[in-house]
Amino acid sequence: MHVYTMGLFTYAQTVLKLIDPDKVYFGDRVITSKESPSKKTLELVVADKQSVVIVDDTSDVWPHDKSNLLQITKYE
Repeated sequence: MHVYTMGLFTYAQTVLKLIDPDKVYFGDRVITSKESPSKKTLELVVADKQSVVIVDDTSDVWPHDKSNLLQITKYE
């Protein structure tokens, strides 16, 4: 699994410390706005695109991979 955020690396690290403190599920697989500043793409994820499920609250950032997207409500 990967964490893919339009946020900064420090934000991703803070979230990962909460949801995967031992790095069992995500390891160091983090993609941030530094690598993908305007849109998200599965081209940056090392995986077979057919086997990927994207869980995101925003569909607009996935213009080329909407068929992989499971859109959820925003968590607050």
